[in-house]
Amino acid sequence: MAARPKTVAKPAPSKVPAAIPSVAGPEPLLIKMARQNMEKVKSLVDAGILPRLKLVQAERAYANAKDDEYLRKTLYGADLTPAASAEMLALTARRIEEHKTQVDATKKLVEQQVLPANELETAQDALARAEKDHEWAQTRAHVVEELAAMAVTEQEYMRAATLGTHVPFSGLVEHYPGSGIFTAVDRLRVQSAFEAHFRKALPVSADGESAVHRAFGFDHRGRVDVALTPDSAEGLWLRDYLTSHRIPFFAFRSAMAGQATGAHIHIGPPSNKVEMVRQSPRRSVGG
Repeated sequence: MAARPKTVAKPAPSKVPAAIPSVAGPEPLLIKMARQNMEKVKSLVDAGILPRLKLVQAERAYANAKDDEYLRKTLYGADLTPAASAEMLALTARRIEEHKTQVDATKKLVEQQVLPANELETAQDALARAEKDHEWAQTRAHVVEELAAMAVTEQEYMRAATLGTHVPFSGLVEHYPGSGIFTAVDRLRVQSAFEAHFRKALPVSADGESAVHRAFGFDHRGRVDVALTPDSAEGLWLRDYLTSHRIPFFAFRSAMAGQATGAHIHIGPPSNKVEMVRQSPRRSVGG
């Protein structure tokens, strides 16, 4: 009597959750290629030419291509909002769980000699990459959270200083109104003078409007934040230069108790408050 064939476990197809937004505009090339391959494999599976396992793999490749494109715009992108940061964390965490499931399923298939041993190594390498992506996502999310808290706190102190009201942390915030104007020409002169004096670039931490400023409704256009302690040698030089040229600035001397605002110099007039961007709510910052 012929031996009954073994029943083997099949990896479950991965899916992109509805919470992850689709990529706007034309379909990216890698996603298009993965989709076309998935459709081709499906037709061959339906015709009985290929085993269903191949379709599972093609579906997973398509889902991964969509995830990769989203991460390219967030995890490896230059500008990130608090809302996108939370979605990025959820995606990278989910991918770890999916790859763990894939490793377990592949291990069983290798033990049953259905797949070669190198398939397990490939699955384990993919898991390791997913874990590194999640670590980097956590780092980026923390930076966004810090920038968001800084933007909110900075806005509060600038408003208090310009209105002449009490600043909660006396002595830690200095306001020089100057001419009230900071032009593109002024920006180039400040940068050039700093580089000529210190033989290095001006350490700009926020250049004009950023995704974080937009998310909180702050108009940071035409303003520059410089990552210098105001009372350091470089900070003193910069403040003297700005004062002598009547360029407005705010100097934040140290991290505020219970706040995330680090020492820096805001060059330009105060950041105006504009209409809040609905898709990036404040509650998403810090969980």
